[in-house]
Amino acid sequence: MKLLDARIALLMGTFGMLAVGCGGKTDDGTDTGEPADTDTDTDTDTDTDTDSDADADTGDSGLDTARYGFWFQGEGDVTPSSFEGAEAQVFYSVTYERIICSYVWEAQSETALDDCADCAFAFEIDYANAVVGEGEFCSNGWEDQPGPKAYEDGELVLYSWGHAPTFNYQGTDYADILMFLFSDGNGGFVWNAFSGEGGSTAEESGEGFTWEYQSSLYTTADMNYVAY
Repeated sequence: MKLLDARIALLMGTFGMLAVGCGGKTDDGTDTGEPADTDTDTDTDTDTDTDSDADADTGDSGLDTARYGFWFQGEGDVTPSSFEGAEAQVFYSVTYERIICSYVWEAQSETALDDCADCAFAFEIDYANAVVGEGEFCSNGWEDQPGPKAYEDGELVLYSWGHAPTFNYQGTDYADILMFLFSDGNGGFVWNAFSGEGGSTAEESGEGFTWEYQSSLYTTADMNYVAY
């Protein structure tokens, strides 16, 4: 898999996913299910509204009530010892049906992890060559970042992801779960399901798998795009 091709395909796939369900149903005027109105009532309403209360102007509360979506999506090829693919994140205005901004980067690993009890495979993944994609509002400071993805202090960005064919939560088994290595708040780490709508699929391919994973969250708080 060529990483550039993977990034383009991933971004286009994300846009396709966002487009689903955005269109409205068109009325062709042939609906025969509504009965004709045969009401011949000629009563005339002579009531006079004597309400003199003045409606108070509540003013602008300053709260942004628009609804936003955040998509995180990845895909790639898995072998027993490596992962090579791409990831993307997309911010989307559900209210206005617009992509606000998208960001895509290469994802790869040669560090397979064996401490996730529920995982068929897991990797510590690093990232490189982030590219700003399409969007109507990408002026929040995102920019193309060639080379390894790192924090401001130079430390490399590393995350650990895994695929669980089955994950048991409070006595119930769930299939195809995206696992993430979280901090336990006490200096250690614990594997758990990554929250949000979505999941993880792994199709056998050659010596390994073709892996696709996704998570989506919704919010009415414009946390990342204050000016939008």
